[in-house]
Amino acid sequence: MYRPLNTHYKYSIAVILLGLLSFVFPVTTLADAKPSLKTDLIYMKNGDRLTGEIKALDGGQLRLSTTSFGTIYVRWEDIRAIVSDKNVQLEVDTGKRYTGPINTTEDDGILRVGGRGGDVEIATKTIVRAVALKSNESFFERVDGNATFGINFTESSGIGQMNAGLTADYRTAKYLVNTGFNANISRERSGATYNRGDISLGFQRFRPNRWYWTAISKAETNEELGIDLRTSAGGGLGRYVWQSNVGYYSLWLGASLSRENTVSQSESDNLTSAEGQINNTFTYYLFSPRKVNLKVDLDLMPSITESNRVRTQFDVELNWEIFTDFFWQLSYWSSTDSQPPDGAQGSDQGIVTSFGYTF
Repeated sequence: MYRPLNTHYKYSIAVILLGLLSFVFPVTTLADAKPSLKTDLIYMKNGDRLTGEIKALDGGQLRLSTTSFGTIYVRWEDIRAIVSDKNVQLEVDTGKRYTGPINTTEDDGILRVGGRGGDVEIATKTIVRAVALKSNESFFERVDGNATFGINFTESSGIGQMNAGLTADYRTAKYLVNTGFNANISRERSGATYNRGDISLGFQRFRPNRWYWTAISKAETNEELGIDLRTSAGGGLGRYVWQSNVGYYSLWLGASLSRENTVSQSESDNLTSAEGQINNTFTYYLFSPRKVNLKVDLDLMPSITESNRVRTQFDVELNWEIFTDFFWQLSYWSSTDSQPPDGAQGSDQGIVTSFGYTF
C-alpha cells in the first residue's frame, strides 16, 4: 500500500514544520539574562579541581559552565566533592529531593546540603539528578536533546531510505517537557514510495516518591499500516520504578483518544476511538571509554472502543559517541496493529543507521 511522494508531500512538510515550531516557539518568552558568577568548585577523584557554574546533572554527566572552556560535561562517577553557595536541587534514587547550597564533608563521596530543616548529608552515588535553581541560563541553555540524519541504500533490493529526527527536553525542578519528531521515507526501484513519521509533545509533573502525572499529544503517519494521519492525545499516572545516575526505568498507565484517517481516503474507513496506554521506557548509560546510550521504548495500546484490537510500538536506540557532541546511532523500530485498515499490513519494522549531534 503506497501513495506517490508528491501527493503526500504536504504531510512531510507539516511534520517538519511542526517539529521546528515546537522547538522554537518558547524563544518568544526569553528575557535578557545577567551573567552569573562561576564560583562553584568541583573536586575530582584524580586530584584536579574545576571552577564554574553548575547547571544540571542528568544521564550520569554534570553540566558545568566555565569561563575558559564554555560548557563542559563531567562524569558524575569521577567527582569526589562539590562546593556551591547557590541553591541546587538534588534528587536521590528514592525520589526524594533536597534543595540548598552544597558543601563538602570530611568523607569522600558525601555531600552536605543546607536547607530550611538543617543540613543533610547525601552520598554522591545515590544522587541521580540535579538542577540549579534560579539560574540565569537562557531557555536554549536549559534544553537538552539531539538531532539525527541518515541515508541508506541497498543495491540488491534497490531500496533507498532517508531519515531525520529531533528530540528536545526542557527540565525544571518540578516538571519535564519533551518534544520530538521522526521522518522516514523509503523508495523502491519501481518508484513506489512509503512514508512514515511522527511528532509528539509530552509533559511530566513530578510528584513525591518517583511518581509523576503525564500528558502527551501525537500526530503520525505510516502508509504500510494504512494510516494517512493519526492524531491522539491522552495522559495518565507514572512512576520511575528504578533510577540511578546511569539510567532509569519508568512505567505509566493511562488512556488516550485518537482520530485515524486512512490511506484509502474513504470516510467510512476513518475512525475515532479510545485506547488504553501502557508505556515502558528503559535507558542506560555506559562510559568505556566513550559514552554509549541504550534506550528501549515499548508502548502497548489496547483499544477500549474496538473489541480485540491492540496496537504496539517498539523502539530501540543505541547511540555511540564518536567525539564530543557527535554520535553514531543504530535504531530498530516495530509497529503492529491487530486490526489494520482494509488492504493494509498488520505490522511494519525497520533498521536505521544515522549520525547525530547532541545539544
